[in-house]
Amino acid sequence: MGGAIGCRASGSRLAELKAAAAAVQPLLDQIAQATHAWLPRQAYPVRHGKHQNDAFALTLLLDAFARLERHDVCAAIETRAREWFGSDVDYQTRYEPSGSDFLSPALCEAMLMSRVLPEAEFEPWLAAFLPGWGTGGHPQLLAVPEVLDGNDGQFVHLRGLALSRAWQLRALSDCLGDDARQRIGAAADAQGRSALSDIVEGDFMATHWLVSFALLAHGAGQEQ
Repeated sequence: MGGAIGCRASGSRLAELKAAAAAVQPLLDQIAQATHAWLPRQAYPVRHGKHQNDAFALTLLLDAFARLERHDVCAAIETRAREWFGSDVDYQTRYEPSGSDFLSPALCEAMLMSRVLPEAEFEPWLAAFLPGWGTGGHPQLLAVPEVLDGNDGQFVHLRGLALSRAWQLRALSDCLGDDARQRIGAAADAQGRSALSDIVEGDFMATHWLVSFALLAHGAGQEQ
């Protein structure tokens, strides 16, 4: 009896999911069309650490459209990513973060290229883009951002930076050696912990959006 009830519940849930998928399909088609139209018109990528960071946006689009099996959109994103970022070298992380960043331009770009390039291409690309990272270089990317006023809507962006870094550091550490992976993993854990109190107890300026970045950070941890 219990098994039969479980099957009926599963079938009902599946029907709901199929109905929801059908309902949002026109929106997904519109986003795909807009992505195809936008990519050829933008000459240069936006690289800063806020909403318009193109590497961050393209990573999310690429992941979503890969799941949807929209290979045409994925191919367009991959082509543009190579054109925009494929020849980047020696990124200067000493200028990160800016005062109200919630994204790391360096890590966003590296994350995107890890999705776009085959492993044999990505590892030398990363070594040229962030030289010495696996051997102690670029410590700015591992340090927990300092927030002096968590009630300020701009300053608290840095809590989001800690969470997005935690997500990206965990994902990118896979291509490094064991020692570097452990060091970067520990830094990612520290970044994630630093934002916990603001997620559940902080001012509305933090709590209303940080949870979405916490889900990214948690999801990356679950994948490890």
